[in-house]
Amino acid sequence: MGLYDFVSCEMPLDGNPGDLSWNTKYFEEPGMWLYTIRADGTLWEHRYRWEEPPAPKHKESLEDLRERLNKRKRIDLPPEQIEDIHGDMHFYSTDKDNVWWEYRARFTEGRVSSLKRLSPPGPDP
Repeated sequence: MGLYDFVSCEMPLDGNPGDLSWNTKYFEEPGMWLYTIRADGTLWEHRYRWEEPPAPKHKESLEDLRERLNKRKRIDLPPEQIEDIHGDMHFYSTDKDNVWWEYRARFTEGRVSSLKRLSPPGPDP
């Protein structure tokens, strides 16, 4: 299966799939990052970094290592707009009834030029 990224879409989605968690494998090196397609059709990347507690000067046990890693602090970085995106991003999810939902966002010069539902099949808007 491999890694993927998360997508949040603020644009209206045909078929009203509800509040689902969307995934994509569009990017070359997915790493569980979050991307937002904003209502204006722009794409934003949300990254973060980890602030690590200082490592001990002595050899630490596995238990100490677990405890130290659990004390890491996530630092959210400011979102960045991806302005040079051009192509088709597919994003997908399954609902509570295990129905597969998939959309294609076509980006042209950094903005969504079309957003199409691919699954489940339905009438074209």
